[in-house]
Formats: sequence, C-alpha cells, structure tokens
Amino acid sequence: LVDHARPDGSDPSTRRAREADLRRALAIYRARGIAGEQVIRALFTLQWNLGEQASGGAPAKRDEIEPVLNEALAEAAKTPSIEFPKIASIYAALSGVRIRQARLVEAEQLARKALVLHLKSHPESLETGWGYAALGTALKHQGKFAEALVAEKQAFAIMRAALPPENASIAYVLSFLIDTLTKADVAHALPSMFPSVAEVGELEAMFREVLTTTRPSTVRYDDPTFVAARGMARLSIICMSLGNEWAAMGKTQEAEESKKLATFISAGYPEQTRKLYRNLLSQTGSRASELQNGAAWLLATAEVPAERDPALAVELAAKAVGSASD
Repeated sequence: LVDHARPDGSDPSTRRAREADLRRALAIYRARGIAGEQVIRALFTLQWNLGEQASGGAPAKRDEIEPVLNEALAEAAKTPSIEFPKIASIYAALSGVRIRQARLVEAEQLARKALVLHLKSHPESLETGWGYAALGTALKHQGKFAEALVAEKQAFAIMRAALPPENASIAYVLSFLIDTLTKADVAHALPSMFPSVAEVGELEAMFREVLTTTRPSTVRYDDPTFVAARGMARLSIICMSLGNEWAAMGKTQEAEESKKLATFISAGYPEQTRKLYRNLLSQTGSRASELQNGAAWLLATAEVPAERDPALAVELAAKAVGSASD
C-alpha cells in the first residue's frame, strides 16, 4: 500500500484515495505491532501526499502535515540507537512547516539538522539536494541571501548530476534560486552577495548550460529550459541593479563591468531561446502541439520585453493547431 501510494507514482486525481491507503497501512502496522522503519516510511509518504494535495488545491491539508511529522519523530525516538534514513527528510519537511508559521530561526535549525544527516548517509543523493534546497529557503526568508544562494547552487549541482536534464526537480531548484536573486534585489542586498562580477558570470554560465543542453519538455514552470530562460532574463535585470548599487557605493569599475554583463546577456540569450523554440516547429503530434502552444504563450507574454517575439509566437501557435490534428 505504501509504495503504491507514493505521489510520484500516482495520478494526482487519485491522491485522496492514496491518502486513505496510507492511513490504512498505518492502521495495519499498529494492529500488528509493527514499528520502526516501516512506520516512519509510511508517515513520510503520508506527509508527502498531504503536501501534494495542498499544492493541488486542498490547502487545508497543510494543517495535517505537522502531526504526521511529529508522529514520525516520536516513532524514531522509541529506538534512539537506530538511525532511520527518512528522519533527515522528516526534519526538512518540518522546516517547511516552520517557514509557513514564520518560525524562521527554528526552520533554519531543522534544515541544517536534516542536511547533516543527509550528508552523513548519502551526500550525493537526490534527498541531499532537496536538503540543500530546504536550507536555502529557510535562509532567504531571514534575509541571508548569500548563504541561501550557496545552498541553492549546491542543490542544483546535485540535481543536475543525479537526474535527467529535463526533470522537473531541476526546474524547481532553479526557480528557488531566481526567487532568491529577486528578493535580494528588492532588499538592495546584491552587493553583499556578489564580491565581483565573476560570481554573477557563474550564474549566467549555469543558466546558459541548461538552455543549450536541455530539450524543452513542457514549456511551463516544471521545464528547466523555460525556467532557465526566465533566469537569464532576471539575471540581466540583476546585473543592472547591481551596477547601480555599486555606482552608488563609488565602485565605478565594478558598476561598469556589471552593466556590460547585463548588455551581453540581453544581446545573447534571447536568440538562444528562440533557436530552442524554432526547433519545435519541425515536430508533430499532440505532444508537440502542447510544447508549441506553451512556447508561443511564453514568446507573446514574457515579462521582459527582450524575451518576446510576436512573429515566432504566431508561427508556433499556428503550428500547434496543425500538430493537434495530425
């Protein structure tokens, strides 16, 4: 029942039913006196299910997550001499709960505790990547943007090494990183994050690598190419803001270098993105139609004017109609 109910292996429309399966599995464990790893794994999967339901339109499910996590910790405490692998992820999930409760110091402490456990048992694993992402989220909500960026870059590196390039987890981590940059810009904290333009250039190279080595998958927020395109657009704005901040501090050379990088990014990345989307014109079928339609929407409505290409958007939209009928 537990394996069958994993959110990554079930239809989103069945998650309410899968929650019932998980609760039934826990009832069976209790009735048979089963304890330890199996119970903790079931509780971890249950909180995962509840989180997915909350994100999918049932926000009240978030209120059920903390009791499940606390039950898992209580189960582990019964046998303190045993290290249960899922406890690290339980701490990371509880960190997310504390962030929503605005208990940010505690959220950071939990995220760090989770990461220590992850690094001890499986340093290069996907769960460790998510551990870094959880820490980054806890840090950025406290205004610790430089530390958050370091954690999120580490999460990205692990995701890229462990997953296929089109995997949605890579897109999500890139989105977290872009959010950190945006929040730091609003807080006028960019100079404290970037000692020089070279560090910004590292991010440009990271986004560019995703754009040039990854095929579009959904052209939505779970598509690494879509998010990398957003990242390049945001990075151009970040460079201009950073240049202005440095100029106000009297750092004339740094300001000029940052604005040159902004110009370089603005001149180069839109064509990379367009080339990526032009390749969709040769595809046919219902899947191609979905991608073409998504790319057309992006090129027509992009937040940053340099990202827009109305003519290519119209061409892709027309092709999407034809692909749907093939």
